[in-house]
Amino acid sequence: MRKTMITMTLATLLTACATTTGTQPDVRTSGFDQAKIVEIQPHGASCGSAGCLGLGAQWNESHGDNAFFIVTSYMDYVAILDAQLNIDGQVIDLEPADVVTDFDSQYGKVSSKGFRTNLDTIEAITKADRVWLRIKTPNGTREDRIIDQDGDSKAYHAMKRFMNSVRGTR
Repeated sequence: MRKTMITMTLATLLTACATTTGTQPDVRTSGFDQAKIVEIQPHGASCGSAGCLGLGAQWNESHGDNAFFIVTSYMDYVAILDAQLNIDGQVIDLEPADVVTDFDSQYGKVSSKGFRTNLDTIEAITKADRVWLRIKTPNGTREDRIIDQDGDSKAYHAMKRFMNSVRGTR
């Protein structure tokens, strides 16, 4: 009995630390124009000591290769003014799709904002060796690792699942 409990506890701890876990993309058909829509909720980046950022995405078949990132800052309410990605040394300034930052308290303090992107950028994340996300707030910048030599993150694997679902609908 004791061995079983120890084994179950260790398995739970290992699963909680796994970066490949997370929700699957939601794939649905639009009632408006019958276009396929793929969306994945934001998943945490490496969540270092300076806070935790997250990244989600949405694609609508009727918008071609255009898509949206949902950039999230967990653990506090903060205005997200701008966001950048550094993909293997190439810095990409993301264009805000929302004027204001959304705040949610259902699962703790969460701030999120949509940014315009394209499927090529999301695909580049899934193939990159190094990706970092940076947001600008009224109090400065915050940044978090999506993937690099120190490891990957739930956000990285979420983008892989997202792109697999997009490819499956085309």
